[in-house]
This record gives sequence, C-alpha cells and structure tokens, in this order.
Amino acid sequence: MGKKAKGLLREFPEPKSLLHNVVSRALRTSHTSDTLLYIHRSSSGENKVTLKLKWPKYMEIEACGPKKIDAERQAAAMACKIFQNLGLLGPSNQLCKRSKYEELVGQFHTQGHEEEEYWRDPQEYNWEWRDGPDSQTERDLEYRKEEVIPRTQRKDQKANRESRSPSNDLAEDANALQALGQFSQPKSVLATVVQRATSSSNSKDYIHYQCEGGRIKSCQLTLNWPEPLSFMARGRRRIEAENKAAALACQKLKALGLLDTNNKPLSHAKYHQPYVQQLQEEQRKPKRFHVPESVLQRIEDYLYQYPVDPPYPSNQAEEYAEEYAEADYTADMEEAPGSISDVITGRKFRPLSQQEADKISRTLQDLWRLRQQREVSLMSLPADGQREAIVSAIERHPVVVIAGDTGCGKTTRIPQFILEAAIVRGQGADCNMLITQPRRISAVSVSQRVGHELGPALRRNVGYQVRLESSLPPRGGALLFCTVGVLLKKLQSNPTLEGVSHVLVDEVHERDVNTDFLLILLKKVQQQNPQLKVVLMSATGDNERISKYFGDCPIIRVPGFMYPVQEHYLDDVAAMLGRKADKLIQANMEESALDLDLISSVVQHIADNGPPGGILCFLPGWQEIRGVQQRLEETRPLAKEKFLILPVHSNIPMMDQQSIF
Repeated sequence: MGKKAKGLLREFPEPKSLLHNVVSRALRTSHTSDTLLYIHRSSSGENKVTLKLKWPKYMEIEACGPKKIDAERQAAAMACKIFQNLGLLGPSNQLCKRSKYEELVGQFHTQGHEEEEYWRDPQEYNWEWRDGPDSQTERDLEYRKEEVIPRTQRKDQKANRESRSPSNDLAEDANALQALGQFSQPKSVLATVVQRATSSSNSKDYIHYQCEGGRIKSCQLTLNWPEPLSFMARGRRRIEAENKAAALACQKLKALGLLDTNNKPLSHAKYHQPYVQQLQEEQRKPKRFHVPESVLQRIEDYLYQYPVDPPYPSNQAEEYAEEYAEADYTADMEEAPGSISDVITGRKFRPLSQQEADKISRTLQDLWRLRQQREVSLMSLPADGQREAIVSAIERHPVVVIAGDTGCGKTTRIPQFILEAAIVRGQGADCNMLITQPRRISAVSVSQRVGHELGPALRRNVGYQVRLESSLPPRGGALLFCTVGVLLKKLQSNPTLEGVSHVLVDEVHERDVNTDFLLILLKKVQQQNPQLKVVLMSATGDNERISKYFGDCPIIRVPGFMYPVQEHYLDDVAAMLGRKADKLIQANMEESALDLDLISSVVQHIADNGPPGGILCFLPGWQEIRGVQQRLEETRPLAKEKFLILPVHSNIPMMDQQSIF
C-alpha cells in the first residue's frame, strides 16, 4: 500500500463508519444503503470496489486492495477526503451539527447560480496500480489530484458518465429522501389516514402499490383519495421503493392539510367536518315533546318553593360589582401601621380614606336602589313590624338586648335593618357587622339565607367564617357570620375590634362558657372603642340580668309565634307501637344507655303513619346518631325513594351538613 493511501487511512482510521454517519445525519435516516453502495469485482486475485454515492451529488470512486475490506476502506477514505474538502466534516474530522448539514443540503440542492459554483469531480481522486520505483513486486497506490472544474463542465461529464453507467437506475429524486426522513413509517400513516377519512377498514381499495424491475425496483403508488394521485419511487428492494412512494404521498397529504403539525393523522371528526357540522346543527335544533300536566304542576311547585332571582334588565349590576371590587379594601402590607388585622378580611388593618369610604358608600346606595327595583317577595315576620324601634334603639345605645321568640326573624332580619339604615344615610362603608352563632351549621346556613334575601346586588356583602372553612365578604357594608370561637380568635389579633361597627351575639340565652366569656370581653372592648355597637339577641332566659350587666341597657321584645307542639310520653309511645307500657318503661328505667331500637321504631312509625314532612330526631352524641341511622338503613329500612336519612354533627364535613337544607 502506498504512502498516500496509508496517509488517508491514518487521517480517517474508520472511514466506512464515518461516511455512514455523515450521510445518515445529513439525510436524517438510518437507511443509507440507497445512498451509499459498494460494488465489488474480482480479477487476477485483486479485489476492486466501486463506491457509488448519491449524496451530496452522484459520484463513483474506485479502489482496490488485497482484500475486499481493504478496498472498501480505501474507497471510503477517499470519499471522506471529498467530504472534508466540501466542509462536511469538522476540523478534527468529526461530525458537524445537524443544523449545518441541513444548511449544506439546501445549498447542494440550490438550482440558481450554477455557473458561479464549483465542484470537485469524483474522478479527481483516482487510485492507479503501477510498479513503484523502489519495489518491482509491491504495488503502490498513488494519490493524484486534478484541478477544480466549473459546475457546467462537471454536469456535462456527469451526464456522459451516467449515460454509460447502469448506476443511472439508482439515481433518485432528493424529494423522496427528504420525505422518507419526515415520515418514519409512511405506509402505516397513509393507511390510517385513508381508513379514518373514508370510514373503511380496508385501505387497499384506495391505495395500490405496483412494483416491477430486476436489480432496481420501481414502485408506482396509486392513491384514489382525496383525488386520483400517482407517485413513483425506486429502491434496491420492493419495501424500500414502496416506503419512498408512500413518503411522497404523505408529503402531498401534509401539503393539503390532511396531517397535523406532527405528521400524524387527524381525528375522524376533522376528516368528516362538514358531516359533523351538519350533525351538530341538527342537534341544536329545538325538539318538541309533550310534558304531562302532573309534571308541569310539580315544576311550578318547585319554582314557587325555591324562587330564582330574575336577571337585571341591564348590566348595571355587573358594572357596579366591578366598581365595588376596585373600591374594595386592598391594604398594602408594608404601609399598614401596627400588627392588628382586619377582622372582616383577615388582612393587615388600614383605615379607609375618606375618598375610599365615599366611593364605597355611593356604590352601596346604587346597589340598594337596584335591589328595591326588584319585586322582592319575602315572608313577613314579626320583627319587620318593629324595624324602626330596633334601629333607633341600636343607634342611641351602645348595647341593646332583643328578646324575641323563636321564628320572629331576629336572626335574619335585624342585620339587614342595620345595613339598610347605614346605606340610606350614606355611611354604608362604615357598617361592618360580626354576627355570632353557637354552631357552625347555623353560621353557614343563616349567611346563605340572608344573602338570598338581600338578592344578587348585595349577596357578595354577606359571608361566613367557621373552623376550617370561610367565605369572606369585602370590607365596607359587610355582614360576617361566624361562631363564637372564631370571634374570640379574632380578638387576639385585633383586641379593640377596629373596623367593626356592630357585634351581634345570637342565642345568648344558651349561656355556654364561650358566650359568657365573649360578653365579658365585649364589655371591656367598648371601654376602649366607644363607637362599637353590641346587640344581644335572646329567645328566652334571664334577659333582665344580662341588661343589668351592661348598665341597664334597653330590652326590646319582639313577639313571635310557636308552631303547635303535641307531647307524647313513653306509655303513649308503647300504645302506638303495640307494646306493653309496663315492660317498656321498666326496661328503659333499668338501662343507663338509650334504647336505640325503640327510637328507630318510633321514627319508623311516624314515617308510616304520620303526616307528610321531615322528621327531626335529637340525640346526645355521634355514637347514638350513627346507631339510629344504621338501624333505620339496615334493620328497618325506609323506602329510599321517599326518605333520606341524613346525620348532622359537627364532626362531619360542612358540605354534608348542608344537605339537610
């Protein structure tokens, strides 16, 4: 082997692998057998190889050696040298980046300015066998370079060479290689597109491959959808030719918008978009059907029982709500003086400026006028008749006790009376109320009821806060319902209740420890915050004693009405259940625990024989509640289509508790 041949192999120690990697990266395909072909010939004990390259341009390189692998390596080394001169290899003969190959591929396939470009003819690198001057028996390979020739002259030489060579059958369109690089499985993609678009399980009715030829296969693909199309491709094997033809077809479908951006088939609905649109139009058309009179009557009864707020005639409510939200209190944490928090919003407390307060007050007046324009049909309650007396007493005294029977409306109506009076005076921004309830479920349910009565215009001004759950209103005309424990917690971060105008303590007559402790704190808070108004609401109890504790504050009595209540004793229950009263009474007196079987039997008897309606059963604790529920569901099941058995306890989630309303 000559010195120059050895020099090339030292420069490119693995020429075949390097050549394969360059072609594979440049064309984005791992199948390089169509672009890179070694043809072997053997004569007189010598192995000759013709390397045929179809990229970046068609060329033939011949080499020989004592073994076939040596001849292939020499031919590949010459090709690598050509690639090096073309800039297809890096400074150390390493692979270039893919982006550079893409740029070079575009340059090699450019059609314009051919006269200004030059190309090194493949035959300028020839290997000749001759006897060397130093050795008569050793055959050396001499490397000979020719001058660079213009492209126009090179094209003429190439045309003459291809006309003489059978390799012209292997020359293939660059578009086929590019298409094959875009679609890794073109036949599968093409079949899927046709099946989805034609709703046919057999794609052979629309796709037909016809291959012919000997050493070089020629495939003609006929595609009958979306219109008659034909594609031609060649390859060494039938499957290669078919894949190239299918890739060209997929490229055409992509140009027609029948493939997505990832070269994947579209959905079935998109291929049938006109049909889908027509089907949707048919579905949107109103359908006529007959509703029985009994069903219509039930619908009317339901709407009467649960009225729906009618929409406003214009978008005024939305405009006012947006304006109110802009005027809402958004305190700056860095500018907030001290460390007290806003009792209503939970943020750092900052007094409203006069401009902010005036803007909120005007917005509340507009919302109140919108509410009055609606036909509000609320049930008249006894508290409505003493509206003026209640509001006047609260304005003139720091503490007022309101004694009202159950059902008089003191819990839901008195907060609305106070808010209305403040809004009418133009001081709605300064009215922020805290209304305590002894239980979480009552705080949530009462806030929802008051919000419903105020209507959509002012519903967002009503909120609640209980343990682990809250829905806080914005500051300015706010009504916040909470439990006594939550208010005690708020007093820790705002001891004087700054920003609060009224505190309403409901169900004072229950006299639990938390409520009594709250009354002590409120009395001290009023000494530091004289502007705070305290309203104590009680159904029964020693109201005079409470009034005396707060300096003989006035007591306003609101009459109410009680539903008729009929009492039944244990012997009456025994008679209703058909049992002996003596044994039943003796058994319950001897046992310390409740007779849950007896309670479930009474509930079952009322459900079967009593008037229609709900049954409310009070039990000491969760174990008893759960025990009665299990007996009603398992031992003596009620008709599921007629009754719902709903437990209510502070341990169950608030959402489940709300299901009783």
